[in-house]
Amino acid sequence: MHDDANEIRAKLEQYHQTFLERPHLRDTWKNNTKTHFSVGEIGFNSGLNFLATWRQWQQTAANNTRLDYICVEANPPNRSELRQALALWPELSQYTNELLENYPALLHSGFHRLLFDDRQVSFTLIVNSPSAGLEQLQQSAHPLFANPLCAIDTWYYKSISASEKAGADSEALLMTMAKLSHPNSILISDNADASTQDQLSLAGFEVCKLETARLCAKLKELPPRAKREDFVEGAYNAPFAPPWNVSLRDKEAPSAPKTVTVIGGGIAGCHSARALALKGYEVTLIEQEPELASQGSGNPQGVLYGKLSPREETLAEFNISALAFGQRAYSALWSSSEAFGEQCGVLQLAHTAKEQKLHEALRVRYGEDSELVQFLSPAQASEIAGIDIPHSGLFFPEAGWVNPKVLCQHLAEHPQITIKRSTQVSELTRTGNQWQALDKQGGILASSSSLLIATAGHAQYFSQTQHLPLKPVRGQVTYLAASEASRKLKTALCSEGYIAPADPLSNSHCIGATFDVKAPFYPEGTNTQQSDHLENLDKMDGPTPALEGALGLAQHRSESEKLSGRAAYRCTTPDYLPIAGPAPKYANFLEDYQLLRKNAKSSIPRAGNYWPGLYLNIGHGSRGLTYAALTAELLAAQIDGTTPPLPRHLIQALSPARFIIRDLIRKKI
Repeated sequence: MHDDANEIRAKLEQYHQTFLERPHLRDTWKNNTKTHFSVGEIGFNSGLNFLATWRQWQQTAANNTRLDYICVEANPPNRSELRQALALWPELSQYTNELLENYPALLHSGFHRLLFDDRQVSFTLIVNSPSAGLEQLQQSAHPLFANPLCAIDTWYYKSISASEKAGADSEALLMTMAKLSHPNSILISDNADASTQDQLSLAGFEVCKLETARLCAKLKELPPRAKREDFVEGAYNAPFAPPWNVSLRDKEAPSAPKTVTVIGGGIAGCHSARALALKGYEVTLIEQEPELASQGSGNPQGVLYGKLSPREETLAEFNISALAFGQRAYSALWSSSEAFGEQCGVLQLAHTAKEQKLHEALRVRYGEDSELVQFLSPAQASEIAGIDIPHSGLFFPEAGWVNPKVLCQHLAEHPQITIKRSTQVSELTRTGNQWQALDKQGGILASSSSLLIATAGHAQYFSQTQHLPLKPVRGQVTYLAASEASRKLKTALCSEGYIAPADPLSNSHCIGATFDVKAPFYPEGTNTQQSDHLENLDKMDGPTPALEGALGLAQHRSESEKLSGRAAYRCTTPDYLPIAGPAPKYANFLEDYQLLRKNAKSSIPRAGNYWPGLYLNIGHGSRGLTYAALTAELLAAQIDGTTPPLPRHLIQALSPARFIIRDLIRKKI
């Protein structure tokens, strides 16, 4: 190691010892009676503090506890820079390699959730300025409800350099940190000067240990909260939007048994069940069919892909977050067994003039982000695909295809998940602090403190959620036997339809899918139609003529009555975003927020009225594989009261209550 590297290492060693070589951390973790412990850090640098904390957590904490690490950094290093910096710490290589393997390809503004040790260690990197990033960890921007989504137990507060101090308000930052804490939260800093001590005192911290180059402080009392009488209900042009997305947790929730019923054994339900089981919940998973993944999640091949946009918009932001999280979630499965599918990459073709124009606009925004997406010429696309491609395209190198049925079976295989198959839930009732799922005769199928609906369009069958604006859309796929020529296809292709490399287990391709919004609803529409098979064949040879011969499409057309496949329903929403979050009480929302009909900026300083313990994970459309892993992680965090994987504005964009608020403002209800 060169002298300059030794010098850097020595400085970093001294630096991280400031935060980690503290007896209180080891003692606290050894004696911790909580199910999880949270650490907040201002500034990521090389990630050294996180890695060292992770290692010490493994060596010290009890097996049944979880570490929740949140870091806010405006300009985090990219993967290459991080690899170079952490090479100085070979003793942390085990942790470094896992961090690099999961590190985001695109460090866009927002939240990046990384999970380690079977989700026992959660790392949330918030790419934003410290103040703006931490503000997203509050329940609402409304002062009455600026409570922490998850209170931080220990803070790592690094000093601000002289060049940064001009634009930084450390006093306001410390006040925000205090608001996100609880009495007795600890703050450790490498800055022990008098100014820092004064600011800590103003924020409610008391220095409990002071050394030359570092200090340790404890929060004695929370900062004063806003008062209800300071906000006049009904006033026009209110500075704060109504905090309708705040769901006040049931007072009994913290002591309630950690039990959840999940209704629906498709991709969304199985992801949700697994995420909750890994947080220590006893889960009952109910599926009305004899097997999991039997309806909309039952296709043998599904492609994981995201839809990019050149504009700054909510749907595009969620798409990128969901794609990144999904790729990380499936990566280990892909490498463990070919039964799950293949991380072969996904190629989206610019097969029309409109798509070509869109790809050019995307190149302006994402052209430098080659780890996320690559812009390929026809020749480059042909080389990657293994067949002749006459179009340019977007290539997502870390994406691929998944077998949904195998995935769901894997997700549900956990000792804390009990599966009830061939079981239909007809009614939901709440007795005391327990939700009960009932059959047609009123018999109790399951009872739990929380209940999550993951039944796609069937969510409208329950009285509590019948108001949701869900649209069932029929889709049909076609199965084609693989040939020697078609097995040359090396990546998933998306254009008018989609096709993935041949499934090695069945030696076939699944192509599709149709999109029929006028088809009769389940079960009549699940019968396959010859006309839809022909439509799927046409979607293949138009953008990719090489598949005509490779798949024998001409012969299949002439014998289309012999083709096999399956039809099922997707569940879509008016804004194409999924529905993930607590279920609102429809009548209460109409009453509480009726002033929005007169003025969208009315002052309504009251939280939303939600069914306690009732949640939804539905409305994924044709992107369940891409969306459901992230929405399941969000719901598990909401049910468990831990740090969410998304910023507050995206959580609100997914909220089941958003349609009520929009319709009130538009005077539709």
